Amino acid sequence: MGDDTVKKNIPVITAAIIAINVLVFIFMEIFGSTLDTDFMLKCGALDFEKVIYGKEYSRLITHFFMHFGVEHLINNMFVLAVYGYYMEDFVGKKIFATIYMLSGVIAGIVSMSWHFVIGENVVSAGASGAIFGISGAFIVIMIANRKKIEDFSYVRIGMFLALTVYSGYADKSIDNAAHIAGFIAGGVIIYIFYLLLWRERDNETY
Repeated sequence: MGDDTVKKNIPVITAAIIAINVLVFIFMEIFGSTLDTDFMLKCGALDFEKVIYGKEYSRLITHFFMHFGVEHLINNMFVLAVYGYYMEDFVGKKIFATIYMLSGVIAGIVSMSWHFVIGENVVSAGASGAIFGISGAFIVIMIANRKKIEDFSYVRIGMFLALTVYSGYADKSIDNAAHIAGFIAGGVIIYIFYLLLWRERDNETY
């Protein structure tokens, strides 16, 4: 039973995502510079023309596994590690991975579209949109289950919101469109899961 408990508490998906981001960063630094916008674009960063006109839809995923410089990487991975430690065990690995990936894609689409509408040609990269999705889902699920969670407190919610804000300002690009879209997407996705999977489960905390 002790071994099962230990295994349950290990955020495997979070660790895997962090490992992929770090390995991608190292690989890119070996062959170029993550501070070089042209190089980042060649490697899969998000760009409206490449996605829409070039039909390079894979950029909607690759962009949130890339970062502009080591500080950008460290800040995002720190926030992901904190949220992932709590959230992955709380909702399960599959749902956690689904929220992360969908939030990242939705954040990318909204960001790309917004910058196109306002006439800005922006090359985007970074995991913050996906991380904001995790934070949005976390806040929603904590509030929805506040009566069931023993250590629930609004102070704790405030601390995690502060962490989310920190994540936004720590992102060098400060892409508010991606951050807001990711946050809302995460909240909506977890609410859908709640309606489909959890509402009818009696006496069970998620």
